[in-house]
Amino acid sequence: MMMKMRLIRRQVPRWASWAGLLCGVVLLGSALRRAGNNQRSLSAAAGQSQSVVLIKVPQKQAPVKAPPPVRPALEAGTVYYGFEGEKIISSRGRRAMSLGEEHRQYLKMAELEKKRDWADLLAESAKEITKLPQWQTPYIFKASAHANLGEIGEAVKLLEAVNEKTGSDRDFDISRRLLDIYRPLQRARS
Repeated sequence: MMMKMRLIRRQVPRWASWAGLLCGVVLLGSALRRAGNNQRSLSAAAGQSQSVVLIKVPQKQAPVKAPPPVRPALEAGTVYYGFEGEKIISSRGRRAMSLGEEHRQYLKMAELEKKRDWADLLAESAKEITKLPQWQTPYIFKASAHANLGEIGEAVKLLEAVNEKTGSDRDFDISRRLLDIYRPLQRARS
């Protein structure tokens, strides 16, 4: 798209730098030639007590409507879930986080664990695992429920799977600490 320009004449004081004056004279000369004026007009303009400098200023154009923001680019990025159910979308060096249904489910499972309602915690965490298998927190709650119901072998298997998937993510350090507690108990029972 080509931008239309209009020329504005500005007076520059004598003390202006010689480079600015030279540029002004060159711009003035080219503008006058384009307008069809003769060389005498250029000499007269340059010989005045003040120099004339032409400045290009863009003319106002009709506003162009911007396209609506494109969110699919961000949505197409890597999606993962934090410990408390926060959905994190990472794309092109940017990260977006949102709290939704997963966070409410996290709070519900944490409340069941606090109440020591292991059967309901086991059922709720199993439901969340089937609904969103890439979120690792329900596996940790399920392991806690299994361990407190006496099924330590199952708890260790779940926590080892979580450790493989989360690597060194500090949000999931609790799974490594629980594993350090449950492994000796599993060996003692064997």
